[in-house]
Amino acid sequence: MKVLIDGDILVYRMAWACQKTHYTHEGTGEFFDTMTKAKKWHKEEMGDVADFTEGWQIVEEIEPWKSCKFLIDNCMQGILNACGTEEYQVFLTPPNCFRYDVATLNPYKSGRKEAPHWKKEAIRYLTKEYRAYTSDRRMEADDLLGMNQTTDTIIASIDKDLYMIPGRHYDIVKQTFKEIDLQAADDWFFIQLISGDPTDSIKGLEGYGPAKAKGVLEEFSGDHKGLVEEIHELYELQYPGMGKEAMIETAQLVYIYRSNDMVGREQWRDLLLLNEKTT
Repeated sequence: MKVLIDGDILVYRMAWACQKTHYTHEGTGEFFDTMTKAKKWHKEEMGDVADFTEGWQIVEEIEPWKSCKFLIDNCMQGILNACGTEEYQVFLTPPNCFRYDVATLNPYKSGRKEAPHWKKEAIRYLTKEYRAYTSDRRMEADDLLGMNQTTDTIIASIDKDLYMIPGRHYDIVKQTFKEIDLQAADDWFFIQLISGDPTDSIKGLEGYGPAKAKGVLEEFSGDHKGLVEEIHELYELQYPGMGKEAMIETAQLVYIYRSNDMVGREQWRDLLLLNEKTT
């Protein structure tokens, strides 16, 4: 058994764990260790959060690199222990992945906050010590995980996008295992196609969250052609005259490559009943 590890998750979670921002209200001395807590208190006491940063002392504390390194090593060993193997491959996303070129409806990952302090060091460490692989074809870690998933591997991550990949999965945080069959993987693709992915700034259809998207799938259960036609019509309503193009763009953004997929011949074309080459 070989475990395929989402290196992006390790980089960001471990680096952010070593970076804390504290908030102290200058007028009252109230102290909070997260912005969420500070904003909640500010809203309850002041009735508004519009001027939240005014009147606050904001201090950022960054732990030394050795703390981040320890967390990475500890997480790596925890994953291997849980999966019962010493065989692994770590994958990382390059800074210029192909989806940035695909996105025209909305800039890809435009809502992400600034990277944590130890990001670059964490990437270098995973690359040097754990032989983490970064694609020179601008593929994201998710795609590399999907393309390398077989009956003899297990994907270790927390990214729900990877539920589009059939096979075994291990949740790094919840420490739980999940088996995803092909139908469930295809369903997740269509749910993402309909609802989009706010985390990556992929718009999808307005007013359709995952629950409502699942309802559309249930309505057309067993009628694949009808489902695709319905989604196309919904996109046409939101993007008059360019519904098909908008649907295709979203499909390209949300679809995670699977084993046997080839660059330039993505399986999403078959899922959308589009067998001709599109651009």
